[in-house]
Amino acid sequence: MTTTVPGREPPRKTHGPVPLPIGIAFAIALLAIILDAVLVHRLVLETRQLAEGVRRTRVATARLLAVQQLLVDAETGQRGYLLTGRDDYLAPYNSAIERLQTASAELQQSFDLTERDRADYQTLARLAQAKQDELARSIALYKASGPQAALALVTNDTGRETMEAIRALVQMRVNELEPDVEARRVALFRSVERAAVFTTVTGFVSAIVLLGLGVLVLRHFSRAHAKETQLEETAEARASQLGELSRHLLTVREEERARIAHELHDELGSSLTLLSQDIARLRRTALEGKTAPIELIEGMHEVVQASVQQQRRLVHSLRPTVLDSLGLRAAIESLAQEFSKHAGIPCRCTMDASVDKVDEERAISLYRIVQESLTNIARHAGATGAEITARVAGDMLTLSVSDDGRGIVNVSDRSRASLGMIGMRERARYLGGSLTVGSRRDGKGTVVELRIPANTATGLASG
Repeated sequence: MTTTVPGREPPRKTHGPVPLPIGIAFAIALLAIILDAVLVHRLVLETRQLAEGVRRTRVATARLLAVQQLLVDAETGQRGYLLTGRDDYLAPYNSAIERLQTASAELQQSFDLTERDRADYQTLARLAQAKQDELARSIALYKASGPQAALALVTNDTGRETMEAIRALVQMRVNELEPDVEARRVALFRSVERAAVFTTVTGFVSAIVLLGLGVLVLRHFSRAHAKETQLEETAEARASQLGELSRHLLTVREEERARIAHELHDELGSSLTLLSQDIARLRRTALEGKTAPIELIEGMHEVVQASVQQQRRLVHSLRPTVLDSLGLRAAIESLAQEFSKHAGIPCRCTMDASVDKVDEERAISLYRIVQESLTNIARHAGATGAEITARVAGDMLTLSVSDDGRGIVNVSDRSRASLGMIGMRERARYLGGSLTVGSRRDGKGTVVELRIPANTATGLASG
């Protein structure tokens, strides 16, 4: 298993653009709704037109029958007057004649659509007017000449033929209008049925699409929430690691101060005390006019040499002087030699010459990563051999430290090795690169590999 620590990355967006499937599903749902609305609107208009046609046909039929009935009512009133001579029979007659004017005008509106309608209306209007004239003449004749003269006019065939012609024309048009009404009713029913079926189908399709859209949206936001939760957990873990690292660094700093104080007091301090005593003896000898023993002078020289060596070791532990004088390669090779000498573990170094071209800041970071890796090998790996490699491949500088030991069982605990690993990761992040910790290709031991962009090192790409 390999743990990868990325380098500097741009901030992640919790909610990115809407995924393409959601956009497509939304577009399909919107299109289905719009299509449903357009077609339903067309069906509603068609239904309204059919319903209006049925209404007009029924109104036309009713107006035809109304004109015919008013003529019958007028004729009934006229006959009652002629038979009885009573003026109260003229009231129905006069009412029917008066209403015929309005009914005729309304009928003209219903029969003003086609040439045939207008022709039939003209015929009916002419016959109705002839019938009204015949009724009016009979009443006038009754009043002027008496019932015999009026009855003679009524009994001829002119009035009967006119009325039969009116009934025939009305019946013909009613017979023609009734099938039209039925056809329009059937068409209206089918239109309503189509509207219901289409609305049901489109509603079902829209519901399915919207359900799918809801699932996609829910999945999208669930994933976004999961990513956000993961980022929060990662941030919390990183904050915890940084807190542990900060406390570790404080502890290391105090330990380093204590070590330096110990070396200054116990080693360099004791050497200086011994040297001070020898100088006092040498001073007394000189005051007595005697020659100082050679053993005393040689002892003082040895103390001075030991103090110089102690001072060099102390300075080297704080910052390797070979790094400034000979470069990164020589410093790492010297570190490997010291490691082999003190840990008893052979360490082989293979590094490109271009490694020396990194700047000072990166050089000390790379050196410390190698130093921490070798420290972990000596303390935890149980290894019999180690290897350090540094090479430039393309645009990347790769530095790796490997061993043949037992490997790292858990790099996420709170041990000193884990905190040291966190420190190395932070150095890698600071360098803009990545640090991986994993097993070697043969499955034995551990490999710590650092990769940084070659363009972060001065002149590295050209080396």
